[in-house]
Order: sequence, then structure tokens, then C-alpha cells
Amino acid sequence: MTFVSGGLLAAEVTRAGGFGFLAIEFRFGIERFQADFALARERLGTPEGEVLPIGVGVIGWMLDAPIGVKEMLKWAIMQGVKAVWLSFGEDIGKWVQFVREADEERGDGRKTLVAVQLGTVQQMKVAAEEWKVDIIVAQGSEAGGHSWAAASSTATLLTQVQAALPAPRPIILAAGGVSSGAHIASYLALGASGVVVGTLFAGTEESVYDPFSKDVILKAGYDDAVRTTLWDRVQTYPWPKGIDGRAICQQLRDDDAAGLGIDQIREKIKEDAKEGNRSREIVWAGYPAAYIKQIRPAKDVVEQLHRETVECLRLGTTLVKTD
Repeated sequence: MTFVSGGLLAAEVTRAGGFGFLAIEFRFGIERFQADFALARERLGTPEGEVLPIGVGVIGWMLDAPIGVKEMLKWAIMQGVKAVWLSFGEDIGKWVQFVREADEERGDGRKTLVAVQLGTVQQMKVAAEEWKVDIIVAQGSEAGGHSWAAASSTATLLTQVQAALPAPRPIILAAGGVSSGAHIASYLALGASGVVVGTLFAGTEESVYDPFSKDVILKAGYDDAVRTTLWDRVQTYPWPKGIDGRAICQQLRDDDAAGLGIDQIREKIKEDAKEGNRSREIVWAGYPAAYIKQIRPAKDVVEQLHRETVECLRLGTTLVKTD
């Protein structure tokens, strides 16, 4: 949720009964991050020195790069953030250990929960058996934003990981394409302890996305959020091998289909910037974008998902014949 989830969105999701995450934004420095953290504390009414009931999400390759992200993560752990979410790195195990060592350095005996987002069963076995993580986020192929090209559907991945990791095992959360309570109920029925919601929160009042990006989401059709390597070939960020992404940008897809090379596309993007043309701007989002018809408070989204989930679970009980 980089570019999407700041301190306000994280706090409002938690206030509504979910568990919000604040993304470490690599384009800004630690002072901006600390201000976002302070905003979450203020919104949640959590005094300094107490555990802040949100998580901090960070991408592995950003931690590996000398851009100050590691320092921001360390600061958040020392400040008492409840959880850390790691994903997309060449050596995520190293950063799991980094969190554990920061806990020891803090010296209060409290353990920061570590969640790791993964896309294959083999990755999850390593996370559970070697890294000893607290939470595994099983991210299926339906996911918006970045994900593993090798990932199966979320439902298939949930079934696979439970067979590969018998209890006791880390908490398993399902991620990928969650757009309604029906999705949540189905993943709970498949054995997930909870779900991850991304795109629906990108289209909220508290999302850091600007009005242009939110408008793109509002206008999205069912087939507009496309998974491809094109987005990263254009942007050149150092994502690990085997990663692609789902986003919305019809103009870039048209350029690619017309046979334009990446260098030609980048030149057009430079020209666009001079003219104020944003048609080639990538908006990271998943399938649920098509279901967003208005920009609402995050609280409304959480409450609607809860109602729908309860209704679906109750409906499921009517399918069971009792004596």
C-alpha cells in the first residue's frame, strides 16, 4: 500500500475494527514518516510509550537500498508499533531477524508481530519453519499491486499452505481481490484467520492517493486492472525476479500494443509531464476497483464488509441440515 496508506488511513481502519497498516514511503524522509506515525497516535488516542495498534508495512528491496527506509523501520519498532509487514525482498529472513533484534534492543520484553507476504507454498514453509514469523499473508494471483508471477489463486494457495503446514502454524491471512463480505466468508471457510483488503481502501477519503488516482479507480471497469510486467519495465524500480503487478493505465497498454519500445514510452511520459498530461500515469489497484462507485470513509468500508461477512456466514449455516 505504498503511495496509498498513511497514518490517517491506518488509524481509521483500526478505529473501525480492522487492523490498519502505515506504509513506509521511500520518496519522503523520516520526518514525514514520523509525522504520519504521530497522526495515527493522535487519532487513536494512544499516548507516547504505549503500543500503537497499527502495523508498519515495508518492501524488502527498499530496506536493502540506502534510502533511509531501514532507519524508519527501526524507529517505528523502537516507538512501539504493534506489527511489521515485510514483502518483496531478496532476503526477507534477514529483515525478520532485524525486527527481532530491534525488539531486544528496546528492552521492554514485548514482541513486535512479524507478518510476511508470500506467494508460493515453498516460501511459506521457509517463513514458518526457518524465520518463525507470526503471520503469513498468502497473496494469490488476483492481488492488485505487486505479486508473485508464480502464485496460484488465493483460494488454491490457502488450501495448499494448510496442507503443507499442519498445525501449529503461523496465523494465515488471505490476500487478493477481496471486494465483498462474500469473499471474506469464503476465505474464512477455507481456513484463513482473516483477510487483507487493499484496493477498497485505496478508494477512501483517507487514502493518500490524489484525486486523479481516485477518479481512475471510480471509472474502472471489470477488466481495467491488468497484471503485467509492463508497469515495472517503464518505472525501473529494482523489484526482485518473479514479481509483476496489477494496475490501471490504458494508455500505456495502448502504447505497448502499438509496438512502442520502453525508451519511446519513457520519452512520451517526459513530454506528458511538461504538458500536464497524466494519461500514462500508473494507478496501482486490483479487481475491486470496479466495485468502487464513490469515495467513502474507511470506516464505512470496514463496517459494510463486516455486515456482509456475517450475513454470508449466517446464510451458510442454513445449508446444513441439523437433527
